Amino acid sequence: MKTNPRISADKAAWLAHEWAAPRSDGRWAILGDAAHKIASASLYRVDEANALYAAIEAPVLSVEADSNSLGQWWKEKYTLAEYHQRLEQVRDVRTARVDNAGHMLHHDQPQEVAGLIESFTTASPALPPMRKSPVIVPATQTDRTHSPWKQNTSTKSATPSKT
Repeated sequence: MKTNPRISADKAAWLAHEWAAPRSDGRWAILGDAAHKIASASLYRVDEANALYAAIEAPVLSVEADSNSLGQWWKEKYTLAEYHQRLEQVRDVRTARVDNAGHMLHHDQPQEVAGLIESFTTASPALPPMRKSPVIVPATQTDRTHSPWKQNTSTKSATPSKT
């Protein structure tokens, strides 16, 4: 509630007890690993990351919130547009957007996220892979009887050349 206006008071109280523990001074301590907030000692190279993304052979589901929080978390050093550019390297990617959600979209809209994952994992393997410019489908358009994925109409090949 303090940092996420989308969740109810009862859910916030439940999360607080799952993510934190009371200290002897009456305050709460987050149970997460402090290393989570430390920058990596490894130099990140976009070209190397793109090569790794291009090597992914499994279908990928990218779920994003309608609220762009990358600027907040990355202090404008990494943008949503850059994320989408890098995601274009993945040969078989489906992207969905969840409305009324932020960084913790699985807390904000758990049923929508679960529905997207279920649809993705049960989708027909005969669906053609997507490549470049993924179609973003709002989760509100999904239901459990119809697949939310739309075929990419790009003319680019979904399979990289093996030369």
